[in-house]
Amino acid sequence: GTVEDRLHDDMVAAMKARNTVLTTTLRMGIGALKNEKVAGKEARELTQDEEIAVLQREVRSRKDSAQAYTDGMRPELAAKELAEVDILLLLLLLPLQHTLQSFNEL
Repeated sequence: GTVEDRLHDDMVAAMKARNTVLTTTLRMGIGALKNEKVAGKEARELTQDEEIAVLQREVRSRKDSAQAYTDGMRPELAAKELAEVDILLLLLLLPLQHTLQSFNEL
């Protein structure tokens, strides 16, 4: 299956486990992948490398946001962004394992 398929399966498991941070982050990752699919002139399927690149872009975006929040003296918002970074990095590091199990082991 694709990275998107795995994110979806993991999101369902996270929802059942009532893990809201993981569910929200996975949902945003799926949304970013769907947006990328329809970004060109016509909708297309993404390669695994393209899917990974999208998630890496999401990591960079959240790191930038966290820095902006830190600079703006909003540590609670920075912490939220960094928690999402940790989850996205897990997704990128563990392409063949389920995220929820790994997340629970942190």
